[in-house]
Amino acid sequence: MQLRIERWHPSFAAQFSDVAKYPFRVVGFADSVPAGSIGAEDAGGALVVRHHFVDEGFRNLGLGGMLLDELVLLGAELGFQRIEAAVPPGDRIAKLTYESAKFKAVRIVLCRELLPG
Repeated sequence: MQLRIERWHPSFAAQFSDVAKYPFRVVGFADSVPAGSIGAEDAGGALVVRHHFVDEGFRNLGLGGMLLDELVLLGAELGFQRIEAAVPPGDRIAKLTYESAKFKAVRIVLCRELLPG
């Protein structure tokens, strides 16, 4: 299977119509089939990942890491000094993907849901 990563181009819109429209996007293809994407936005000078997805049929091929690596290159080229991403508790695969790309935890956010009065 041949994997290909490309930076967002408007012609991809029809193939990735369900992806949120973040200003900084990278898409992945497996044998020319749309297989995943990553999207980020500028949040106070940091490039913040808001969407990172690989279609279930194309997981465990390294595509998620390839998407992330390309976004890191794009961020560096655009002059960002930091890229941030949030990983849900228990999502070990996402955590390992980011750690393998040299991301490190810098804060832990705790939350308690409150029921309406």
